Amino acid sequence: MQNNLIQSIQTHALPFETEADLTPLMTKIGDAKIVLLGESSHGTSEFYKVRAALSKRLIEEKGFHAITVEGD
Repeated sequence: MQNNLIQSIQTHALPFETEADLTPLMTKIGDAKIVLLGESSHGTSEFYKVRAALSKRLIEEKGFHAITVEGD
């Protein structure tokens, strides 16, 4: 089971070092009207950095009008 999990992460995880690294994700989003973004750390600066960059691109490139987040 652990090997399957590791293999799945290696196959599907996308690295994020620059905002350009979001391009494959933006392509997968396509013409979706709703995008759900989750994370398990609940508060790391790394996640907030990625979420901000993704939110900006969703608004600018895909025409999103609202971003709703779950938080404390």
